[in-house]
Amino acid sequence: MSEDEFVNNIRVSRIEEFLKKAETEPSVGRKELSLKVEWSQRRGYPQIRCYAPTEKSVGLMLESELPIDLGGEATRPAPFQYFLFGLAASYLSIFMILASRKGIKFGKASLKIKSDIDYLSILKVDEEVEGLGEMEMELNVESEASDEDLLKLLEEAKNRCPVFSPIKVKVMLKRAE
Repeated sequence: MSEDEFVNNIRVSRIEEFLKKAETEPSVGRKELSLKVEWSQRRGYPQIRCYAPTEKSVGLMLESELPIDLGGEATRPAPFQYFLFGLAASYLSIFMILASRKGIKFGKASLKIKSDIDYLSILKVDEEVEGLGEMEMELNVESEASDEDLLKLLEEAKNRCPVFSPIKVKVMLKRAE
C-alpha cells in the first residue's frame, strides 16, 4: 500500500501514523469533543441550533426543530433524527476504518437505521412507557469480500463503536448571567 493510498476514501497511512504516535504518547488517543446547543425563543426560526467545528474547515451550523406533535414546526430534522444519524454515521465509520485497514474494498456501502420513538414517554410522566424502540441497522455493501469476513467486521465494528457503549451522563445546572 503506497503512502497516500486511499482505501474506501480513507487515507489508511494517516491511521497507521497515528497508531505509531499513540504507542509512545497514549494521551493523543483521547480527544475531547464539545458542542454548545442553543434554544431559540424567536418564532419562525429553528428552535435548536449548534455550531459544529471541524479540524480543518469553518465548520457547520446544525439546526433542529421539534416534530409537530411535540410543538415544533418540523422545518428542520428533529433531534431524534440527528441521534439516529450520529449512531449510523459512527458505526459505518468504524466499519469502514476496520475494513480499510484490512484491505477490504467496497464499490458501495450504505447503512439504513430505523427505530421508533414513543412521544408519550416524553409527555406523560405518570405512565411507564419505553421511549425508544429497538434499533435495527442494515448494511448494504458491494464487495468481493466473503460473507464470513463481512459478518466478522459487522460484529467487530459493533464492539468497537463508542456510541454503543453505555452512556455516562452528568447533567449540571448553570444560571444564565
